Amino acid sequence: MSCQSVGAWSSTNQGTVLQFQTTPLNSTAIATAMSLYAGVVVGSGTTDPGAGNMTVGGAIEVGAPSGGMLGAGTINVQAGIYLNNAAYTNPDFVFEHHFTGRIAQFAEKPRAKDYAGLMALDDLAGHVRRTLRLPGIDDRPADIFARSDIALEKIEELTLYVLQLHARLAALEARCAAAG
Repeated sequence: MSCQSVGAWSSTNQGTVLQFQTTPLNSTAIATAMSLYAGVVVGSGTTDPGAGNMTVGGAIEVGAPSGGMLGAGTINVQAGIYLNNAAYTNPDFVFEHHFTGRIAQFAEKPRAKDYAGLMALDDLAGHVRRTLRLPGIDDRPADIFARSDIALEKIEELTLYVLQLHARLAALEARCAAAG
């Protein structure tokens, strides 16, 4: 492995890029393994990420996860991914809204202030038929934490629908048994 500075070299300019280069196995060509700019570029074929950024031209392995490197563009982590020192927040406002009719305890959760509650099943069917997606799902980009919260919100709503249907079925069975 060699290390070189790329760019004009003078008493005031100490190079614009510091590159670590290597010759890949079974090759005679020199490949750049890492470049240090204002940001960091790791892996050949990557470009200058700009100030303070990092670009990886391959896979990332964090810790010692099972499975090892999973191929270019993947991230394999041994433990959790955290956002501002929190692993995940639950949108518990769905249950709170359903059982209390308001959101107070979980009012600070993302999406809580705009949550309207369960749709009637016929309205839900119409919405899905028109939009081909669940309420609250759209094409706007969302990070993994926001999208996971939306998915859990929908799971909680589905749970409530199942509980409502179960209660209706139990009442119908009781009426049938009484008429019996």
